[in-house]
Amino acid sequence: MDLLFQKARDLAQETAKKSQDFAKEAAKFSQELALETAKKSKELAVEATKRADQIKAFATAELSPGSVTPPSPSQEELETYGITPELREFVKTFTIRTFRDYDTKDCMFVNGTGVRQDLSEWQEKHAVFLLQVVPDLSDFRYVLCPRRMKETTFWKIYFKLVENYIAP
Repeated sequence: MDLLFQKARDLAQETAKKSQDFAKEAAKFSQELALETAKKSKELAVEATKRADQIKAFATAELSPGSVTPPSPSQEELETYGITPELREFVKTFTIRTFRDYDTKDCMFVNGTGVRQDLSEWQEKHAVFLLQVVPDLSDFRYVLCPRRMKETTFWKIYFKLVENYIAP
């Protein structure tokens, strides 16, 4: 009987030792997996930040193929698209609240037939140039769109606010 108890005790000790070895291996594997996951997360975060910056750059201006920054508009181009020093000063007074609290009932674009439309080609070019020369507006747009309002709503509010500063 003693022999049987001794074998059982030895088997239990051996099983306990193997269990401890498995636990150590599992902990080591878990730690390595956590480190690898953290490393991959950092890499993905860096890549996502780079892509977000690229998307922001593309969204704020029409880029020529292969360029990274939009070409600066000339003074003549700015004036052609209604971006005068007075307009710039007026736009610099805007805040995020200016857009967030604006009553959007008054800012639908309607063509001659009474049908809603998006920005005209002239308005799009005006917006691109404006974002280049008034960086604060670009920041507001980045904060507001698309989380709090649609891009088209942002620009409809903007054009309603500046209608007295730009020629039709």
